[in-house]
Amino acid sequence: MAERWDPSRRDVLATAVGLAGGVGASGAATGADTGRSSETPRAVAGERATDSAGDGRWPSHRYDGGNAGHKSGVDPTVEDIEVGWSVGGERDRVAGEGVAIADGTAHVVDDDRTLRAVDLETGEVTWQAGFDADTVSVPTVTETKVLCYADRLWAFEIGTGAVEWRGEPAGDRTNGSPAVVGGTVAVLASATVTAYDLSTGERQWDRTIEGSMGQSNFIAADGDRFYAGVDRDPSDDYEGESVVALDPSDGSVVWSGGPTSELFGPIAADGAVLYGLDGQDGPYYSGVDILYCVEADSGEHRWELEVDHDVGLSIPVVVDSRVVLGVGDELHAVGLESGITRWEHAASVSPSFAAGDLLFCGGFGTGLDVHSAENGERVTQLASDLHVWGDGGGYADGTLVVPAESGTYAIGEFNDPPSAAFDYERPAYAGRETQFDGTSSSDGDGSVERYEWDFDADGEFEKTGERPTHAFDLPGEFEVTLRVTDDFGATDVTTETVVVERAPTDTPTDTPTRTPNDSPTPTDSPTPTEASAGGATGTPAAGGDGAATTPTSGGVVAGGGTEAGGGASGSNAISPSSGGGGPIGGDAPTRLAVFVAAISAALSTAYVALRRLNDGGER
Repeated sequence: MAERWDPSRRDVLATAVGLAGGVGASGAATGADTGRSSETPRAVAGERATDSAGDGRWPSHRYDGGNAGHKSGVDPTVEDIEVGWSVGGERDRVAGEGVAIADGTAHVVDDDRTLRAVDLETGEVTWQAGFDADTVSVPTVTETKVLCYADRLWAFEIGTGAVEWRGEPAGDRTNGSPAVVGGTVAVLASATVTAYDLSTGERQWDRTIEGSMGQSNFIAADGDRFYAGVDRDPSDDYEGESVVALDPSDGSVVWSGGPTSELFGPIAADGAVLYGLDGQDGPYYSGVDILYCVEADSGEHRWELEVDHDVGLSIPVVVDSRVVLGVGDELHAVGLESGITRWEHAASVSPSFAAGDLLFCGGFGTGLDVHSAENGERVTQLASDLHVWGDGGGYADGTLVVPAESGTYAIGEFNDPPSAAFDYERPAYAGRETQFDGTSSSDGDGSVERYEWDFDADGEFEKTGERPTHAFDLPGEFEVTLRVTDDFGATDVTTETVVVERAPTDTPTDTPTRTPNDSPTPTDSPTPTEASAGGATGTPAAGGDGAATTPTSGGVVAGGGTEAGGGASGSNAISPSSGGGGPIGGDAPTRLAVFVAAISAALSTAYVALRRLNDGGER
């Protein structure tokens, strides 16, 4: 058997944390610490640790109450699996001791004398209890309770860790797990079997077996009886035998037997009881290791397997009708009924436990060697860098949980959860649809299968899809949450603050201004000049301030103009703008200036004409 490293024990443990509360003076969390009074336990009649122990359960240290170490009806996956999580104490080296699994939770103990409830998928510790005790048993789980022995038997509520009851103190040293038969739970501690009522924790009976408590002494049960064994020194005399079968109702001895030497077991399976003798060498020892098989109902000898002590025997597991154990450098299988060898396979390992048709063999520095229970051939190796103990471990829900030198480890197919992330169209305006984009979410070992959006921070996801749109009624800051789900059903959420702005107001454009044509430049006020046309000479009018011309026959007007219907043209007339004789163009000031100039010219012309008429009348 593998040599175990046994770290030094601390005298006092730290206070337990979580729902199980603090360490009580007598060994563990008290009812007051956990919110449930130990004086008012809940009655649950007839619970059995192995009932309904389907794929999701590994009820005790070696699977069932008989310590056979085998879970049938499953087909574990051992390819492409990895170490997922580990738990341990505060120290660097905290050895795992064993595991019991139920309802997605692994209940593990370690040499820090702490019981922890660990989520089987994530490794999160949901509750734990520390004990001020010399040893702590691997727990047994029933339908409603987690049973653990630490100087006394404790019953914790499964799921919460609340203390349901605690039994009276008994022995201080124990191995294995509590065993359950009907409504009675029993433990082997300090070579004494103590039985408690499963519903109330009331102590029912004790049975002391002469001898001492060895490292590999257990209590076993098969539904009808309890079986227990202790070590004995061959140099001493003892009353009675070292292995006993006890009646669950009163603890009376049904049969007894066994050798006077160091002993491992017992194991109860399929109507048989197995236990082993560690012969050692010396004046009082045989130097021979022996595996005994006896009838469970009578203790009658069935067969035995004997090897030299230098070769050695391991604690066996029972797989269907085969007893499998390590014998020296071989895996060895014999028939449970006959003891005849079924197969042998060269392998320097010993079976720790079995699931389906696979043997899992822990090794110090070699992890888990996986072998076929049909022929012993090696299948694969897992977690090769771990120092896994040679005894203990379990399997449930596709996950292997094993105690090792540095803690308790889970090995299986573990999914990495997705990572949620999103962005949105900027700027986001009130009253307008804003585009959201969740495609930046990722899943490292799979794919994101679902996107769910909460746009109003009410905890309800109103929309789905990678790129939805949403309109916010008002401007402001709003929390938007995206939840993504991967192909294994794992989820992740992220929340971002979205800034929504007021939508811009529509403003009319300026009326376009027509670009004017070139405006005419007004001439200066006309200056009368001497008329030369037609040979006429103008003379200044008396009292006049301008040189007037005298009209001649033919209506010729001085200055080269002609009279025509009162209109005049000539050097004093205003020329129309370039481009024709239409209305004068240009802007308002230009038009006004032209108009004033035209009026001035017209008045000047009229003044000259009036002077001429006046001069003619005087002559």
